[in-house]
Amino acid sequence: MQLDSEILRQIDRPPAIVVGVSWANGLGLIRSLGQAGVPVVALDPRPGAIGLSSRYVTVPLVCPDAGEQEADFLDFMDRLGEHLDHPGVLFLTRDQDVSAVSRNQERLERHFLLPFARWDVLSRIVDKPGQLAVAQDAGVPLPVTRFPGSEEEAAADAGEMPYPAILKPAYHVKFTERFGVKGFVADNAGEALAHYRRGAAHGYQMMIQEIIPGGEPRLYCYASYLNREGVPMAEFTGRKLRQYPRMFGTCRLGECCPAPEAAELGLKMLRALGFWGVSHVEFKLDPRDNVYKLIEVNARNYQWQHMTGVCGADLAYAAYQDMLGKRVTPRVATAYGKRWVLAGTDLMVTPGEILRGQISLWDWLGSWRGVAVDGIFSWHDPRPGWRYLRNQGKRRLGGRS
Repeated sequence: MQLDSEILRQIDRPPAIVVGVSWANGLGLIRSLGQAGVPVVALDPRPGAIGLSSRYVTVPLVCPDAGEQEADFLDFMDRLGEHLDHPGVLFLTRDQDVSAVSRNQERLERHFLLPFARWDVLSRIVDKPGQLAVAQDAGVPLPVTRFPGSEEEAAADAGEMPYPAILKPAYHVKFTERFGVKGFVADNAGEALAHYRRGAAHGYQMMIQEIIPGGEPRLYCYASYLNREGVPMAEFTGRKLRQYPRMFGTCRLGECCPAPEAAELGLKMLRALGFWGVSHVEFKLDPRDNVYKLIEVNARNYQWQHMTGVCGADLAYAAYQDMLGKRVTPRVATAYGKRWVLAGTDLMVTPGEILRGQISLWDWLGSWRGVAVDGIFSWHDPRPGWRYLRNQGKRRLGGRS
């Protein structure tokens, strides 16, 4: 998996360079692009990353971690670009990679095509206070949210916050790895202040946000690829049916469904930010007033993006074609009812939820109706699934993948 100029120069057209392929988002990108006939160069810091073993990968490479070794990562990308006869289109799956790449766009654009806005735009998305300020100015509805700058402000904000509330970092790199959760749930002001102190002690700027009532099926997304003029070339709307962890996690079962209001608000938000590229805007439909309220904007390829192609509006392929200057016909995903699942996660987690009374056996079995895609397992591309199982076995035995 070392850089090999002879192998790389055998790629006879612009490849897709997918950075971060250790999970379903990177693997989904590989499959979407590979199935469309695009040569794929897959990069990941972990030699055991599941995406490196996909049949659709032309060249798998282990690279430095852009979040922890930015200078080494940039040097690696320089060498990779010098070995390619055609500029590669860059696709990113992690927030830390988005930050590192967008802050160094001028350097990377010597060898690669970058299908997303520059750092002056992306910095407002990465920065949660800035993101929500743009939403407020644009008239995009929000949950009650505060960004205390000190313990005194946190105490005052906690006293005014509706509960339950969640406390999470404004910029969450390494937060989940440190604490094992995306955020802390507070049922009262005292708990909120204690959670604020816990995060602040490790240097995180903490935000306090009300938790909108209702379960996962009220979480809707607008996913899209906008060209440089802000015109949607591919659009998808869907909702989560289950996530892991259950209250605040990532999708483990989702479906394509109509959500015109979420699409309208999502596009409004992206244009207010001045963003173009692939993104995922998440809302929660508030049962108290039936209004979609912004949860977050992700300026990158998201976990179940492969579903967009299955439903007729492939975001990744639209981005690839657009960056090569080819004509792209705008498409909207309308295969409503098709579902995406992470079977390994769902099969592992759901039995406990059944025992706790969070879901019935029959409702769980019925929820699999309409599943068209698994995020990892595929008969047409089985090796990533086998590698996933091997990695899980190693973790259980205390090893590393």
